[in-house]
Amino acid sequence: MQRKRLLALLALPALALAAQKPATKQPIHGLVSMGYQYYVTHGGIPADLMLEADAHPDVYTAVVMNVTWAQIEPTRGHYDFTFIDHSLDEVRAYNAKHPQHPVTAKLRIDSGQKSPTWALNLDGPPWLDYHHNAPDTAVPVPRYWTPAYRTAWRAVQTALADRYDANPLVGEVAISSCSLITDEPFVTANGARSLPNAKAAGLTDAVRQDCLMHAWEDYAGWKITPLDYTVNPFALYDGPKRVPQLDFTFKVMHAFRAALGPRAVIGNHGLQVPLKDAAEPLYAEFKKMGPPLELQFYNPKIDLEPSIQLALDTGATEIEVWE
Repeated sequence: MQRKRLLALLALPALALAAQKPATKQPIHGLVSMGYQYYVTHGGIPADLMLEADAHPDVYTAVVMNVTWAQIEPTRGHYDFTFIDHSLDEVRAYNAKHPQHPVTAKLRIDSGQKSPTWALNLDGPPWLDYHHNAPDTAVPVPRYWTPAYRTAWRAVQTALADRYDANPLVGEVAISSCSLITDEPFVTANGARSLPNAKAAGLTDAVRQDCLMHAWEDYAGWKITPLDYTVNPFALYDGPKRVPQLDFTFKVMHAFRAALGPRAVIGNHGLQVPLKDAAEPLYAEFKKMGPPLELQFYNPKIDLEPSIQLALDTGATEIEVWE
């Protein structure tokens, strides 16, 4: 696609939000580099924060700062913010080179499988999750829906907010409470090997719904920074078949928006053409609710131009792009 055509497609419409207090940050608006994802399923730590922005300067308005909880709090109660501070220095250096098109950072802290070792046994021993049901990919996962885990997770979010809420370079924070691995809380263990382990550890549909309905409360320390909550069609797992329940997803979306108002950025990471069947009514609800809305490409191989057009037609105010 020609550069001019691409940039024309990415000229997202201006936000039409309610009046905000002067101190409240505006949600991210534009094209976002979601960062290198290899670490998610292959181990290691996130890297190369500015790689995509450096390769295509003056195109992006934000970059995703991927960080794991294990990096931040290797020992309970002792925080290490070195990685985040260094990443913000990289953003600051980029902005100095590109003052006409500066970027902010979306802070995305992975929990679940990326929790510190000490958190694995909170409220009971960990259970094993298998990536794509492969027998040689077992990863221990804490009981991330339990009170003890949520208390510890809320504490780290409070510490992060105390340090970065007022920092203008931190443009948004992704909600990853109730998440198995990244910031898609509605996605849970579903393989023949993983799901029985999760159920045996106490992960029922009722428990999942309660966690999802209160996920943003773990981020109460963030007072002026917008929060990005990624949603999907909720699926019931207690029965013999997986049953989509969009009504519950809609309930969560509206409760989140009612609680945070213009700071509530609703998102989805399944942007592609054509959409999966269950996603069509979800995107219709996005359009009804209006901005701010974040959509992420489903994978790096989708048909780019029609997918961007779908995002714009749906009312997206930010689009996350794979590296």
